[in-house]
Amino acid sequence: MDIDQLVNLVVARLQRRFHSQRTVDFTDIMTIDDRVLVDNARITVDDVSVFALKKLMMLDEDDAFTRFVLAGIGLGTDVTLRVNFAEVNLIPEKLIVDWPVKIELATQQQVVSVPGRFLTRSDIMNLPEQAVLIKTRSQLLTQLAEDTVRQQKIQVMERMNQSCIWQK
Repeated sequence: MDIDQLVNLVVARLQRRFHSQRTVDFTDIMTIDDRVLVDNARITVDDVSVFALKKLMMLDEDDAFTRFVLAGIGLGTDVTLRVNFAEVNLIPEKLIVDWPVKIELATQQQVVSVPGRFLTRSDIMNLPEQAVLIKTRSQLLTQLAEDTVRQQKIQVMERMNQSCIWQK
């Protein structure tokens, strides 16, 4: 095999990966080969529990889910964690804002947060439609931001502070 053939094979493989996505169930994580992260540009993990998020935030290297997510991040895979609970106060804001993963509710609504004291129209315009926006009581939406929230059908949920319940 010459170099041109090898380059063509690599390019074809990367193009297949770019267009590939897979959804896996949290309960299957221990049996899934890491190859699934190499072969797919986007992975969604269904049915993620609050306990799994806690282990992930603590970087528990003994936990198969944590290792899977970190391996995906390391490979540049877009990782979406679909949680199996509706209480957004159980989701750490740092996971929403600082981690290179997406968080979704079981309804497939993306959970988002925007830093800053004042949330403006431009902050809201960049959010996905029908997202769930987590804000603290100290954050204020401008009037134009409120209008954009309504237009984009974004659900706003307020929490006391940036910590989730189990981080206190």
